[in-house]
Amino acid sequence: MAEGQKAEFNFVDFKAVKFSLDYTKDNDQSLAISLIPYGEYAESSADFKLRFEFVAYQEAVGIESPLIASEIQANFKFSDGILFSDIPDYFYRNAIAIAYPYLRSFISTLTLQANAGLLVIPVMNLTNMEGVFRQNSKKIE
Repeated sequence: MAEGQKAEFNFVDFKAVKFSLDYTKDNDQSLAISLIPYGEYAESSADFKLRFEFVAYQEAVGIESPLIASEIQANFKFSDGILFSDIPDYFYRNAIAIAYPYLRSFISTLTLQANAGLLVIPVMNLTNMEGVFRQNSKKIE
């Protein structure tokens, strides 16, 4: 029987850093979604901040005029203060998979509470974002 390997990182918390909602536009049109992950790693404290820039916009109007714009942050902690260059490949894949449901829940809850109509972000296969996330990540300090 194969045993799983213990991860070198832990999920700490999630928070919404920025959020805007503009339902003054005609919201009956189909929506497009833009999702960009990026990260910052502090080697001295072994803290990694994953941020998602999320925008939902009407396809006819364009991304420059979003209905919803949000930036969320998921914080992770590495158990052994590893170097940025030694962050394992699976972290980039798994960190996105851990944080994305929090983003979905946040957007759904806020649109419902704002009485603007429930916006449910679809379940997505985010494995192709691993490369973008790695490329948009940097060491700080």
